[in-house]
Amino acid sequence: MIVVAGKQETYLRALPSFLFWLGVTLAVVGFVIDGMWNDVPWAGVAVLGELALAAAVLGWVLNRMTGWSLATATACVWLLALIYFAGLASFDAVIFLALASIALGGALVPSEWSGAVSALVGFAVLSGVVGWLLPFPVHGRVGYIIGLLVLTALQWRAVVEVLRSALRSWRAAVELAPAGTWLMVMAAGIVSTCAWLPTIHYDDLSYHLGLPSQLVSLGYYKMDAASQVWAVNAWAADVLQAVTWMVAGHESRGMLDVFWLLLGLVLVWRLCEALDLPPWLRCIAVALYASLPLTAGALTGMQTEGPSAAVAAGIALLIQRSSKPDRRQLLVFASLFGLLLALKISNLTIAGPLGLWLLYRWRWHLPWRALPLSISLLLLVAGSSYIYAWVLTGNPVLPLFGGIFHSPYNVPTDGGSWFHLRWNIVWNLVFHTSRYAPDSGDGSAGFVLVALGGSVLAALFRRRTRAFVLAAIGSFLLPLIAAPYLRYTHQAFALLPGDVVRRAGRCPRGPMGTLGGWRARSVGVDQPGVCPGE
Repeated sequence: MIVVAGKQETYLRALPSFLFWLGVTLAVVGFVIDGMWNDVPWAGVAVLGELALAAAVLGWVLNRMTGWSLATATACVWLLALIYFAGLASFDAVIFLALASIALGGALVPSEWSGAVSALVGFAVLSGVVGWLLPFPVHGRVGYIIGLLVLTALQWRAVVEVLRSALRSWRAAVELAPAGTWLMVMAAGIVSTCAWLPTIHYDDLSYHLGLPSQLVSLGYYKMDAASQVWAVNAWAADVLQAVTWMVAGHESRGMLDVFWLLLGLVLVWRLCEALDLPPWLRCIAVALYASLPLTAGALTGMQTEGPSAAVAAGIALLIQRSSKPDRRQLLVFASLFGLLLALKISNLTIAGPLGLWLLYRWRWHLPWRALPLSISLLLLVAGSSYIYAWVLTGNPVLPLFGGIFHSPYNVPTDGGSWFHLRWNIVWNLVFHTSRYAPDSGDGSAGFVLVALGGSVLAALFRRRTRAFVLAAIGSFLLPLIAAPYLRYTHQAFALLPGDVVRRAGRCPRGPMGTLGGWRARSVGVDQPGVCPGE
């Protein structure tokens, strides 16, 4: 019996590696039998390769001239290129917005938490307040600049501490994984070239640019659903675009998209840290997420999937770190869940699994005394578009669910039916992508979904990662059930960052690095780098 038990334990230990290599093998087989090389845009790949080579050479030169690390020097090269193509005024506007958001979020988020979480909370509150003020003629460039400066000045100590912590953490990450951080920077830099392009997507020109352009030209938003049926749909992302446009003096979509990407990458790193991955694996996870075609696509327009992915990663990080209910944490969760809904009503399919995971993590106990204030904060962040839409059109989610909310502005239909998932949905998404994204070619979902599918299954066998993986799988499948469109699954890729699920739950040996300086002094937050005895 002892021999049999020992063999079973050996098999269980070998299962994660077997499933991992099985997924990689299936990805290679699918690539070959479907002839995926025919769908690769080789001309575009060559251009990106040339840009990457140029950035690597210039980064090496800057490294030799200044003594900076290669990762830091290369990051500076990519940043200068972004500023050149996207504009210095846009860069300044996004910096103003980021600092003010960190200051505003600092009122709720303790200084020992991640600065990226503070920025998300600040984005949530700022977009919520501006959203309620949209129909009033109070929007002007001078007022916005003064407002952002005042917010930053009121909390300047918290802002400085976040910046110092981020700098220390970056230096620590580079010291622990110099090659990995360079790879991470190169992946993020290559994908940032998508933000160099002008705003040309149909949805942007016909809908998303309407709100910011009206605030700039009129000083208020007309909310004219008669001329644009999506005019009163969830608008948080467009509100933040309007703020940067107002401050910069011109449209600044690309620069703000890159900042959303940066928040997402930092939070993916921190999520990997919370799952006890060593620094080099965190770098690989971040690079994999940055290199996804969906991530690149989020930088080419004003769609909400990029911001939603960052918010989802932030919520997942806080849930993983949280060990028991806490009043302040509940307020932060309310603002972040509110931001998810303020970005897009379909984000309910992501908020649902994450909310269930949070309730499970807290053992279904809530700080009830903080619940009324938390609900009020959620309504402040998310309520403006839905309330205005309901009052003006009779449909809070116009133009969706017309069969339920009868409105003169849309036809009385629900706008579609539920999609029935098939057992091979993942395979079809990867190798027959055009069925689920008519504007994309086959393979544009990224091969990571199949290559690391075995790792996802392996993580379900570990108690430490089971709830996290179930929430991520739910966030992947529910959007597909509601609407079989590939782009709506982007948030799930931020929750399953690369190789994270293969190693999660196993205490790594060696020093643990941090990015963001989470010192976990607050009540109910686990210490990083230590495998808790759950």
